[in-house]
Amino acid sequence: MKNKKLIIVVLSSITALLSLFLLIGSQWIFTVCQSEGTHGCTNADHAILGMSIIMILTACSALIFRDEKSLIIASSLNFAESFMCMLLASAILSFCKMETMSCVAKFKPFVIIMGVIIMISSAINLLYGLYQLKKGNH
Repeated sequence: MKNKKLIIVVLSSITALLSLFLLIGSQWIFTVCQSEGTHGCTNADHAILGMSIIMILTACSALIFRDEKSLIIASSLNFAESFMCMLLASAILSFCKMETMSCVAKFKPFVIIMGVIIMISSAINLLYGLYQLKKGNH
């Protein structure tokens, strides 16, 4: 029982740390361009900031409850949220037209790559939670 809770804590912590890296990376390392005025890049920056905060809070919710059902719920939500981040960066939000601008060259690929990594982490968490739930019912 204690070992199962430890695995849930470790899996949830990994997803929370990846989401935190998305937040830090998108805000301070792979930032959008700093041109004047409000434009698509600034909106993308704010959207990814909000999504990454929600992803961190969702991953931390599984840390609070530490059971299979909360891990399944948090992992499902994190999977959907990371997919939404990827979708926002790749198709929905608009960026600068120049390929050399930091928003297109750095920010957009970083968000897409981190979205895929967090989706994989969430899928692993989800599969583990479902496995433990099924194992406990038999």
